[in-house]
Amino acid sequence: METLLVNTLTTARKISMFIFDLIFMLFVSFMPCLGIAATEIGADYNVKFIANFDNGVTNELPTNSVITNYGGAIIPDGLNGSALRLNTGNYITIEGSSLINSQEGTIAFWVRPHWNYKIGESHTFLSCMWDTELLTYFVITNGWWEETTNSGPKNTYAIFSNRDGTGFSLPKYYRQGEWIHFAITWSMNDNVKLYINGALARESDKLLTTGYTPKGEIFIGTDKNNYMQNGRWADSDFDELLAFNRKLTDEEIRQFYEQKFPYTPEVVSGNVKQIRMILDEGTNWATEEGARKVIDDISKTNFNVYVPCVWHGSGSRYKSDIVVQDDRIASLENVSVDPLQRVIEYANAKNIEVHPWIVVADRNRDFLDEYYDGSPEGAFNVHRPEFRKFITDLAIELANKYHIGGIVLDYIRSKGVCTAEFCINDYKNKFGRDLMVDKDVYLDDGSREEHVQKWLDSSVADIVKSVSSEVKKINSNIKISVCGAPRPSVLPPHPEGRREVVWANNGYIDMILNMDYSQTPDFERIDFVKAEIPSSVKLIELVGNYEKEGKGAPVFSRDASILNNIMSYCLLRWPDAVGLYWYDSLNTDQITALTNDIFRNQAILPWQENTNILKPKNLKIVE
Repeated sequence: METLLVNTLTTARKISMFIFDLIFMLFVSFMPCLGIAATEIGADYNVKFIANFDNGVTNELPTNSVITNYGGAIIPDGLNGSALRLNTGNYITIEGSSLINSQEGTIAFWVRPHWNYKIGESHTFLSCMWDTELLTYFVITNGWWEETTNSGPKNTYAIFSNRDGTGFSLPKYYRQGEWIHFAITWSMNDNVKLYINGALARESDKLLTTGYTPKGEIFIGTDKNNYMQNGRWADSDFDELLAFNRKLTDEEIRQFYEQKFPYTPEVVSGNVKQIRMILDEGTNWATEEGARKVIDDISKTNFNVYVPCVWHGSGSRYKSDIVVQDDRIASLENVSVDPLQRVIEYANAKNIEVHPWIVVADRNRDFLDEYYDGSPEGAFNVHRPEFRKFITDLAIELANKYHIGGIVLDYIRSKGVCTAEFCINDYKNKFGRDLMVDKDVYLDDGSREEHVQKWLDSSVADIVKSVSSEVKKINSNIKISVCGAPRPSVLPPHPEGRREVVWANNGYIDMILNMDYSQTPDFERIDFVKAEIPSSVKLIELVGNYEKEGKGAPVFSRDASILNNIMSYCLLRWPDAVGLYWYDSLNTDQITALTNDIFRNQAILPWQENTNILKPKNLKIVE
């Protein structure tokens, strides 16, 4: 099972929620900074070293430590006061024993790159050699370390020791001028952990069994002291460099981040404006009893957007005039009732918007052969204009028949490269090229051959564009969302035509649901993508509330405290929205944890003027 993001509610979170309650009592939208300033750290932190660079290239603690400066400059625009600027060729060194306690400890610092992330570039933030018989090092670096050229994969690496497996890597995308908080913790017979911006990012697979002592100085901003040195300069600003004699807890590290970026939701007239979305892939809502329970549960939890799956490639889960029903719906005892209309009425009565969910390309029933060419297996053919029209017609039908707040498109990709005769001919007609040759060609950065990529992109984009255009003709207020994992422009495009950033910039979509269901989501990618899309497009982190211990293993509900803390961290970073997948794993413990903390107050949607959702007069259930 993956590591826990956080085990208990943090002190900072309790303070946040106390202040959050004051917002509602006082009807104000201001929230002061939380946490403890770096120079006011209590004795319980067991602090070993502090350098906030407000008084030059020096440290406040310990008094006998020495920082040697090699070209670094003090600049005024730090986090609080001044910061240290290290351009290419500049670095500082610190006496190793000042920062490192060999048995247990923590090093934390803020860094602001002067560069944007780019594959093939490496930047070293911190490095030292260990005093061992073998050549052993410790490093935190963007880009792989052991290369003969200054290049390497896209990941950030935290290598506590290159000799005993206490190192790891993870994706991290950097933006010029953006402050990032790093913290690394270690202790004997425990995992080495790396935190980025207050959240546990990764931990070592192996336990630390050797106590390491630095050999000489620790270098900040360069790899210069290392036998693997290769001119990797941080070329960044540094602030609030701290070291501790003990391994700080998850909540303590989060406190340092929250101190600089407190939880500040938008509050208008006493109401917090926040999207709280929950997806329901099952069919429990299709019966009267099930619909009442689903809506009662999500209303009790203070969600305000309900996303029921109405098309999963096996028939409609509502009364459709254009396609057969899903067998599970058609077999219900009271087929005269439209289950979607009923659940919408129940939801609207509790001020919950309904955004029906269409699983686009996934084919889960042996039918609609006219849209299926056998390749890719289990997928409708997105290259067939007839299929693209069919999906658009489903969306039009939903917009025309029901009072909905949005439509969510999932599996909005090709699911592979179609090699059926129709596809081979379609590709040749469009580009004059051989699909069977081009499909296996990849460029140096991992992206597909440009014509194949364009072919895939255009077919999938046509569905998104068509759905958006036709639905908004019916009701311009209906939100169009896509489920995906958006990629920033520094990475190759998705190989199956899913281009969320392009769709956002073309005005096709209103929301992107970022599907990342692990206990340690790739939070950092979100900010990178946000910088590339219009501010009007919401990028919503979709958190998982379930666990699965292996392929084919049963799914079970995630520990409630873990779920609450993942979601609360999301709202700390992006207070305007959060989503949950999926309703089937929402249990009583999770409902209690959420409503006792981050969802303790109701929220209205950003596009709502008040908490009363206007319902059309003709929306009536016929029993």
